[in-house]
Amino acid sequence: MDPRQQTLRATMEWSHDLLSADEQAVFARMAVFRGGCTVETAELIADADLDHLQSLVDKSLLRHTEERFTMLETVWQYAWEQLNLRGELPERRRRHALGTLEVCEELVRHRDQDLAEDFDIVNHRLATERDNIRAALEWARDNDKPEILLRLAAIGANIWPDSTYIHEAEYWYALSLKSSQTPAAARMSVLTGMAEVCVWRDDFMRAEDYIDAWLRTAEKTGDANEASRALNMRGTVAGFQGDYERARADFTTVLEQVHAGGFKHRVPGVLANLADVEWHAGNYEAALKISNQAIESGGPVTYALAVAWENGGLSNLGLQDYRSAIKYFAKAIELFAKNEAKHQVASSLCGLAEALQALGDSRHAAQLLGAAETLADGITQVFENKKQAQAQTETMRVARVTLGQEAFDAEWAKGESLDLDDTLGLVAVLVAQHDRPHRPTLPDSP
Repeated sequence: MDPRQQTLRATMEWSHDLLSADEQAVFARMAVFRGGCTVETAELIADADLDHLQSLVDKSLLRHTEERFTMLETVWQYAWEQLNLRGELPERRRRHALGTLEVCEELVRHRDQDLAEDFDIVNHRLATERDNIRAALEWARDNDKPEILLRLAAIGANIWPDSTYIHEAEYWYALSLKSSQTPAAARMSVLTGMAEVCVWRDDFMRAEDYIDAWLRTAEKTGDANEASRALNMRGTVAGFQGDYERARADFTTVLEQVHAGGFKHRVPGVLANLADVEWHAGNYEAALKISNQAIESGGPVTYALAVAWENGGLSNLGLQDYRSAIKYFAKAIELFAKNEAKHQVASSLCGLAEALQALGDSRHAAQLLGAAETLADGITQVFENKKQAQAQTETMRVARVTLGQEAFDAEWAKGESLDLDDTLGLVAVLVAQHDRPHRPTLPDSP
């Protein structure tokens, strides 16, 4: 063992030996969490109390930031060993998996049924549990708990928001669908997720198979909301394949259903989908009008509103209203960032870059393209449709020709170095710059 590691371990053992028996028990049990936990889940799963947790924080064996208790990796490894030595590891992993499932299902219920005003806060909380959900999924798989696996995979649909997580999502969705047919609600959520994975892969035939299974399950169980969601997804896939007539028909039916069923929180999303169809069909004025209707309808589902703002930006690009496009894309970026949808942030950054390039700002266009590269882990992976991909290829080409290769590469590198917060700051500056009234340059006096 490296001498520094030996010293660190000796220090850890010394600190551990100074703990009371109850503190040692809590310390070991906290290792069952991945990515930390709240005080409530610590009490539920690790039989911890606030006094013991605070004592461990005071002794630097736990950290407490943003309402979560976490461990440094080296401390976690030692605590995991102690949990195993105490003979508690199997039981604590079981309680962790079931407790994580209970907490996250309640969060989803609160968000979806109560239509909480704190929708973004709930989504963020679910995202912070991503590592715990992964650990719970592994336990359910390894201990042959098919229904628990399916329910956990259904929650996974809330923590895998875009194609950044495609391999992980596809693995757990496929495994859980093979493992269990029930409960129906969880199965429908996983079928939804699997259909989205197929769309990310441009495998529309398989996507339609999963959507059909989703729709059949919804109709069999009499779940009108899920049936309309399945129809909405079917319209989306039809639009991706260029069947705009079928897409319009499906979305129009869904819009009628959500109004009739009282699912008003879904109106922005359906309208955003209708706008997307019109944009793909080249009907930019209609697309912008519908996007604005989606935005004005409001509601707690900020991801749907973000899509509506992005569609408005794309429509303004089509109408060559580049200054308006900048405002729409900026708002979309803000809302996608709140939802931690990095690929969608990257997509809107590319749209914003196109608007800036059209206004002659090649330098910042190149920076935003570089920032999108970092967020999307490769700019060729940003777009789900060829129309946007072709537009961005042209934006890059024009910016490169305008700036010259060396200057373009330098600006691109600046963008690549930005983290998400820096990128949001740059977007705010650019919006302010282009919000000023345009003043044409006057010719010199003779």
